[in-house]
Amino acid sequence: MSSSKTAFTLRYWDHWLFRMLFLVGFSASFMVGCSDQKSAFNAKLKSNRSGAAPEDKKTDDQVGIDPNHTDQTLNPDPKNEIGKSGETRVATYNIGPKVSPADFLMVVDNSGSMQVSRNKVFEGFKKVAPSAWPIDSRIAVMSTMPARFSDLSRPHENVSLYSGIETEPGFLSFVDKVSIEKYRTNGNVLNPAYKAAFAEPGCDAWFKPADVNASKTLCLNAHLQNPMTGIGAEAGLTAVKQILEKNKDQKLFRDNGFLHIIFISDTHDPGIDSQALRAEIPNFEGIKKILLASNNLTGVKLHGIVPTKATCSSEMTHDFSYLNPIRDSGGITYDYCLPEPDYSSVAKQVVASSSPEAIIAFNQEFSSIVKVLIDGVPYTGKIETVNSITIKLSDLAILKDTAIEVTFVVK
Repeated sequence: MSSSKTAFTLRYWDHWLFRMLFLVGFSASFMVGCSDQKSAFNAKLKSNRSGAAPEDKKTDDQVGIDPNHTDQTLNPDPKNEIGKSGETRVATYNIGPKVSPADFLMVVDNSGSMQVSRNKVFEGFKKVAPSAWPIDSRIAVMSTMPARFSDLSRPHENVSLYSGIETEPGFLSFVDKVSIEKYRTNGNVLNPAYKAAFAEPGCDAWFKPADVNASKTLCLNAHLQNPMTGIGAEAGLTAVKQILEKNKDQKLFRDNGFLHIIFISDTHDPGIDSQALRAEIPNFEGIKKILLASNNLTGVKLHGIVPTKATCSSEMTHDFSYLNPIRDSGGITYDYCLPEPDYSSVAKQVVASSSPEAIIAFNQEFSSIVKVLIDGVPYTGKIETVNSITIKLSDLAILKDTAIEVTFVVK
């Protein structure tokens, strides 16, 4: 069977440009491939089509896709033919590893009921092997404590206040060594136990997974320190919205990076039964809109280690307010209330979810996908039909040059 050209687009974000032209003379076709200029992949494409008989299989020459251009045209080959209905064909693609930066922002419930869970979450992420993190990963930590809507420098009226709380590390800011030291030396923090809760010095606001502080403690552990007071309002979604509004003219995240926001709480936003706070809970689209106004991202996902079915403490669930935004972003949820939680498992899932998506376009309509192989191994993830000639593969762990082979049936 003679071969046909195919094109594919790799992307991290829904913001992707794809153009396709068909030229069909008496037996010729070609495709236009589009490489998303926000994509951080160095990709090479090799395509072939084959009929059911293995001996008919032919391979086209490799075509380089320049990531700095938005359009690449594959010139038509007069020998190419469009497959007949019912024929089985194979398309093969070669792609390179992801090099786009990945930012992981942990939004952690800073109430007293979270002490044991925070330690377990830390141990879970600690078990993620350094090699499993995406290339150029970094982490930051903030709390779920919201501010007043009229004054983002002051905790919300429904927060249980104490002297000096406005300087608590993580309040509408990323925990760092400066904020920890400021809190420890703040004369307004009258309770010595609160200051003593920050026994470890901090690190920079953004740190790599294996980074340690001056006393050789992992930065993640140091930044999860907290006085653990009865905070009252634990409004993670609102706090994220407010930190973005507070920094609306600044870039908080790296250009062309993929952002993961991970909510860790034993309740749902807003924690306390406040109609004023509940009315301000943002949805995913609202968060994304504010993010993209000042940050040039390739993608964002929300994740949650939160109650997913019922409460397991005295905390309220507030219609499980985290679940819809997480679902809408394509993120991962893990039930905080499991009796024997495996936080290392969910940590690995969250880290793996920063892997890319592959948008694969064929030069004709397909009726079904027979199988997909990733380096010869069956792909077990979700195959999403974008339209009659395009499919999407999600969460691909591309850490090296990889071959994707798709077997499909012509419509």
